[in-house]
Amino acid sequence: MAVVRGKSCHASMSDKGANPLFAMAEFIRRVGELEMSSDELLGKATLIPTKIQSDQPCTNVVPSEIRLWLDWRSVPGEERDDLLNKLNAILSECLVEGVRGEVAVAKVTGKYYTCKEVSQEACMPCFKIDARHPLVRTAQKALSKALGERIEPSVVTYASDASILAAHGVPTLIFGPGEPSMAHVSDERIELAQMRQAAKGYLRLLAELGG
Repeated sequence: MAVVRGKSCHASMSDKGANPLFAMAEFIRRVGELEMSSDELLGKATLIPTKIQSDQPCTNVVPSEIRLWLDWRSVPGEERDDLLNKLNAILSECLVEGVRGEVAVAKVTGKYYTCKEVSQEACMPCFKIDARHPLVRTAQKALSKALGERIEPSVVTYASDASILAAHGVPTLIFGPGEPSMAHVSDERIELAQMRQAAKGYLRLLAELGG
């Protein structure tokens, strides 16, 4: 998340303040020009601005703070701190007199079932597993048997809790029903036939992987 701070004032007296929107606009333009890394299997990394927020509810007031959320889909070999350093360097070049800013990993807060509140960085690194890994081959065999067709390993471009397991060294696979194109849309849905197939697949995976 990028945060740019200036000095608020009435829009009719803009010379009395320091508008952070101009610096943020230039930063967004520069981010759009970045050359992203790529991976033979996972493809090209992406860095997309998704949300911008002002601390002012009024439209006739220059804000004192602007926040920008960036969605980064990384590829293996990219380090979080390297990207942060690069983005902070770009942002520093966009700042004008009276305006300051920084880029850092955003934090999310949630509650466990015990109602304990936990805050952590919104970071879910990418991962991949070798298609020849015993876990992959066993799962492929089990799912092919359960679904009555040959199942081939593939790549998904969305994030899931699987990345947390993989980050801790746990060999991890993703399997489930649904279409990625249906995620986060107004009419999000899933076919019942896919649910039934997934149930068969899960049972077979439990039998094969769980012994």
